[in-house]
Amino acid sequence: MRDVKRVTRHALRVTRVAMLSLGVAACADAFTTNVDVVARAGPWSLTVDRLGEIFAQGKALVLKRDVVERVAQLWVDYALYAQRAAAGDSMLDAPDVLAVLWPEVQQRRAYYFHDKLVASRVRLDSAMIDSTYNAGELRLVRHVLIRVEPTMAPPAKAARLREMQAIYGRLKAGGSWAEANQKSQDTRTKPDAGSLGLVARGELMAPVENAAFGLAPGALSDIVESPLGYHIVSRPRLRDARVEFRAGLEDRLIGALDSAYLGGLPARRHFKVDDGALPMARAAIADPVRSARSKAVLGTFDGGVFTVGDLVRWVQALPAQLRAQIDHAEDSQLATLISQMMRNQAMMVEADSMGVTLTPLDTVEFKGMLRRDLTQLSEALRIDAKSLPDSGLTPDGKVRMAGVRVDEYLEAVTANQADFVPVPPFLAQRLRASADWRLVSAGIDRVLARAEALKTALDSARAASPPPAAPVPADSGGTNGKK
Repeated sequence: MRDVKRVTRHALRVTRVAMLSLGVAACADAFTTNVDVVARAGPWSLTVDRLGEIFAQGKALVLKRDVVERVAQLWVDYALYAQRAAAGDSMLDAPDVLAVLWPEVQQRRAYYFHDKLVASRVRLDSAMIDSTYNAGELRLVRHVLIRVEPTMAPPAKAARLREMQAIYGRLKAGGSWAEANQKSQDTRTKPDAGSLGLVARGELMAPVENAAFGLAPGALSDIVESPLGYHIVSRPRLRDARVEFRAGLEDRLIGALDSAYLGGLPARRHFKVDDGALPMARAAIADPVRSARSKAVLGTFDGGVFTVGDLVRWVQALPAQLRAQIDHAEDSQLATLISQMMRNQAMMVEADSMGVTLTPLDTVEFKGMLRRDLTQLSEALRIDAKSLPDSGLTPDGKVRMAGVRVDEYLEAVTANQADFVPVPPFLAQRLRASADWRLVSAGIDRVLARAEALKTALDSARAASPPPAAPVPADSGGTNGKK
């Protein structure tokens, strides 16, 4: 039985050695037709045999075509990164930094653009603050809450009411609001003195709202019951809360300005979405890697066009949870998404027209962010300076060793033996845009058959091997074997 297992292990080892000798070495015959290749990255190739072996042994992998393709693409991204890193490219030049941190760059530019818009349109003077407070349509509201759960028994509920009555009594006797707030069980508002913010009618629960809008400046409500429990509501005087009232009013004005600006942008820039945009967008979202550089036009607006590649870039900037939802979006939702992404692009065009740029400090900050990401990735692949020292290796030898490390890491990750550190999506896109790489569709199909054959061989070897004999239990009588 040992011979069967030895033969199986030998077969798997041979496929790995073949991959390392043909795939990692930068030699011309690596791409000849007699090599069964599933992916290529510059001078390196990933063979069907090697990826089949990884799938046969990988406990975390499902043997499906789309999974094989994703793993092959992952190898491409690791390989392209390792080649540049091992060759001494820091990837910290300004163009790389701005491209790889594109979402953060756009967010920072949008922030500066927003500040410019607000500075020119939102101006609050003392008279406006006074008149808004006195009108009473917007009110600064604070509360103390003692919670009552719906399932609470009457005696426990009565105890909560007595607790609130004690707080109320101390306030009516001249006790401080700060002291009362310390007893509040609203963990969200407690750090802000119980503030519910600047509110209008229709924004609070009815019992609390009715109490708040019945208060004169500086007044305190009676105890109010809501579905959450018991409340005491306060309306501070303007002189005691002018800074907070001003900030709340400013936030509301800015919110209204933002809504009006974004809502009017499509009409002002004459947005036009092409008739065939939906199927193109759906195909791009399903295959973002191949669509990332597409110039196919989804829509136009005054001052720019919106392409499939632009859509892919904006979608990749979204949080992973939102990206997952887009895969199942209905046509109406996808049309809304296209319009929203076009709006983002048009806003950046307007930011350019207003001369919005990054500051030197921004550039330094982004460079530091990228350096940390690259360091983490290099350490995971073990191609950092500590793991892949210069001494004893020629430049070509260092690159070849980096290829070995990529292979080892991919195997470890798919076997759940190493933490997964992905190549950041915009870094992967940058690497692919400047390198020769490809996935071989026929090779992907052959991986499935190869992995199945290897799995069968491994299962047969395990089935043919008898379980190890149970160890003879040691004597535990404490008499050294003597009776």
